[in-house]
Amino acid sequence: MKILNYQLTSHFEERMKIRHIPEFLISLCLVKGEIKTTTKNKKEYSLNQNYILEAVSQGYLTIAECLCIKKIVVVAKKNILITTYATYGDTGINYSN
Repeated sequence: MKILNYQLTSHFEERMKIRHIPEFLISLCLVKGEIKTTTKNKKEYSLNQNYILEAVSQGYLTIAECLCIKKIVVVAKKNILITTYATYGDTGINYSN
């Protein structure tokens, strides 16, 4: 499986499922997220709540798919996605249509 020409490790796929992070949010994070270079040439892509809300309002995601996610982080090395995690809020995202 690939997301935007990035190869996925089995660890990455497992974390994505366990943490209920939609594939679209991973793609959005890689395209629109802030990039931070860490040790050993790894890159962290982070996507904040504003982009998630924008995706919901434009109809790319339902509010149920990302109900409690405040921020998502994807860690990559070269063209391989290593892991992903999210920051969750108590009240979820505040969305009014």
